[in-house]
Amino acid sequence: MVTHTADTIQNPRGQWAFVTICLITAALFLISYNYSERLDCDAAVYFFTTSVAVAIKGICDFVEECRHLRTRYHRNIIKALKECFGPSRKMSLLILAAVLGYIQLDKDNDPWVKVIPNCFFSTLCIAVGIHGCTPVEMSEICEKNKLNVAHGLAWSYYLGYLKLVLPELKKTIAAFNERHNNLLKHKAVWKLHILIPLSCEIYDKLHDADNNIMFQENTPELSIDRGGVQKRIYKHSVYQILDEDKRPHYCILEYATPLRTLFEMSNETSAQFSSEQRLSETKLFYRTLKEILDNSLECRDNVRLIIINDIEINNNHDNMENDPHFLSKEVLKHIKQQQEEEYSISEGNYRQMSSDDVLSREPQLMISETSDEPQPLRSNMS
Repeated sequence: MVTHTADTIQNPRGQWAFVTICLITAALFLISYNYSERLDCDAAVYFFTTSVAVAIKGICDFVEECRHLRTRYHRNIIKALKECFGPSRKMSLLILAAVLGYIQLDKDNDPWVKVIPNCFFSTLCIAVGIHGCTPVEMSEICEKNKLNVAHGLAWSYYLGYLKLVLPELKKTIAAFNERHNNLLKHKAVWKLHILIPLSCEIYDKLHDADNNIMFQENTPELSIDRGGVQKRIYKHSVYQILDEDKRPHYCILEYATPLRTLFEMSNETSAQFSSEQRLSETKLFYRTLKEILDNSLECRDNVRLIIINDIEINNNHDNMENDPHFLSKEVLKHIKQQQEEEYSISEGNYRQMSSDDVLSREPQLMISETSDEPQPLRSNMS
């Protein structure tokens, strides 16, 4: 099974929505400027009514938050007001818009005929939730502010596990090779290979997922004092993976265990976590974890994340029966790619060293050792 990450993992959202709204706003302004008889008055009415509607919404929120002053704000009314009415800059702009709007409206003959109905419709829209956030907006807010479940799981996985074991992985593998006749001989695979199935289905024994993957041996134990536990033990498992020709390949392999939390949350009714949300959070977990590891100098060269797109395979049982070794094939693809990268880098270094050796070689003075006496440059001719 060949999986392309670019076709599976979503990218961070860009600025296309903002650019589009700017273009639409500019077009509407040109139309209004050409056809509106009193654009300044219409703008004043809008800004004034919008400011009033926002203020009313803040007052309504503050009424509710007053019931939670002790538990949420430690009896700090100012903090509650800031939370309800937004940042001070936003409030300043709203107040300015309200004042300017009122001054402009005061010049009109009967401005309140327009203002009061507009305020009514604005508050009505707020009450019925028309101005509420869409799922896309909620997703964007959560991603930008790191509020998703996946962000917490990825950081917990990194800080509570990967950051502890990955810096010591090379030493652990070297000690393992000394005891097992250099079993992990290719340094390209001296990494922790982490499986990330999009379905979040994790097997306790990899052999149950694919019988071409067989447990070989555990690495030497790494003990760390952690969270009150003295000498807490960390270790990895080395697996033998058979290719289509039954040739063995070896690597350290394991699942990303936080995905089991997502899987169990989707099966708990009280969690209100759908399978669609689970898939989205799994992709975000991969993206977040990859960003964290890419920025970690001590970890990024010791780990490889492997996306397993098993969603379609689980939905199509015929494909699963025809290819029961999709997991081992995906892992072997990554192992082969790493070995090819190692070979190309080694070959490039060899060529560079050979070229530098020739160019930097200093000329040597060749001295004849046939005689210790200096010889004339020209011999006598008899």
